[in-house]
Amino acid sequence: MSSLAIEEELDFESSKLLISVHVGGSKKTLNLSKYVEINEGDISEEFAKQAAIQAWIGSLYEQAQSSYRTAEIDFEAYEASLSNSIRAKADTDGSKLTEAKLQAMILSSPAHLKLRHTLNEIRSEVDQLKIALRAIEEKGNMLVSLGAQ
Repeated sequence: MSSLAIEEELDFESSKLLISVHVGGSKKTLNLSKYVEINEGDISEEFAKQAAIQAWIGSLYEQAQSSYRTAEIDFEAYEASLSNSIRAKADTDGSKLTEAKLQAMILSSPAHLKLRHTLNEIRSEVDQLKIALRAIEEKGNMLVSLGAQ
């Protein structure tokens, strides 16, 4: 995963809102403007596409959530392993190790910090896709209102 997992660009002149996320091992860039724009001249087509777009964005969101849950499990396993390693070394050295010192040693580990940053990046992507899904759902609500007129 790159050091910057989400890139946003909002350009009102060309009507683009680009969201880039890593899902299923690859980077996907969505032009959210393309999916939330409503062509009032062809409402029937808009209704026909809405469910598919919502399902697709929803699927990306679920994949991102799954990646986050997996990364959380890996992170917790790494923390436990690191904790055990630090405790074993302290026992071997005959040093006393308080819980506070153990926690400080875990948190100051460069690998631990890197994993925390990665976890945060994945969480950010999940949040971005959640916002995108809400925007698509809102488009559906607007279509219903337009169809009722």
